[in-house]
Amino acid sequence: MADQQTGRAEIVPNPTMPNVDASIAEQFSSVFSWMSSLSPAEREACAEDLASAAGTESLVSELRSWKETAAAVAAGSRAVELEWLD
Repeated sequence: MADQQTGRAEIVPNPTMPNVDASIAEQFSSVFSWMSSLSPAEREACAEDLASAAGTESLVSELRSWKETAAAVAAGSRAVELEWLD
């Protein structure tokens, strides 16, 4: 859906009224359904990163990065054992 004034696509869908008693991660998760693919610790980190980037040029980058991370997790990327190279 595009913003009527600017014509640009909206970054955030029009959420329902947030639960003020919920944590910031729960509030973001209610807006961004893809966050459910993340672990609780990852949701907290994501929410903190997005909150820190709010009002800056890096917000869109953070949002895309976390969304892509959630998509990779949902696709099963955790099933792969990583080998660290020294």
